Amino acid sequence: ARTLYNLGLLYHEQADLEQALDALNRSLDSFAAIGLTQEANTVRAARANVAYELGRQYVQQGRWYDGLRLLEDCLAVRRQGDDLDALADVIYQIGFTHHLMGDAEEARIRYRDALRLYERTGNRRGIAACKARLGHLAVQTGMLDRAARELEQAKQIYTELGDTQRIGDVEDVLRLADRIRERQPV
Repeated sequence: ARTLYNLGLLYHEQADLEQALDALNRSLDSFAAIGLTQEANTVRAARANVAYELGRQYVQQGRWYDGLRLLEDCLAVRRQGDDLDALADVIYQIGFTHHLMGDAEEARIRYRDALRLYERTGNRRGIAACKARLGHLAVQTGMLDRAARELEQAKQIYTELGDTQRIGDVEDVLRLADRIRERQPV
């Protein structure tokens, strides 16, 4: 069990996340089978980190359902811990995945849940990311006034953080919202 755990960490360091996840899964099963709860919890936490990274990779590759499954696994572990930013990160990624899959309502719910956690911890970058995504989602669903509010708030935070790349991204979506608004009948 310990060897599999160490092997999983080694694969993780080498960025072979699929092999890392496999080794950590087998380690977790072994520790659980012999009743070593503390060790199993350590493996579970390491596995959650790998599942998060691999889930994000799968989503970027268009393997949304595979990525979503891993992110949901990670979420179950994060909910047992006390790191609210890590919990919010996973919820945000799940929301982003639903957004890509076209499930606007589920994406909105997840972004709002992550936003509440980021606000609780004071994570400005997380707050801005959620507001930007909520604004983008509002543009896609035709809620242009809401989109402008969310996007302006995100832009303000990114300005405070000095994140010029994100400011540009938000301004692009704001321009898109303005073009859509101009084409709408009065």
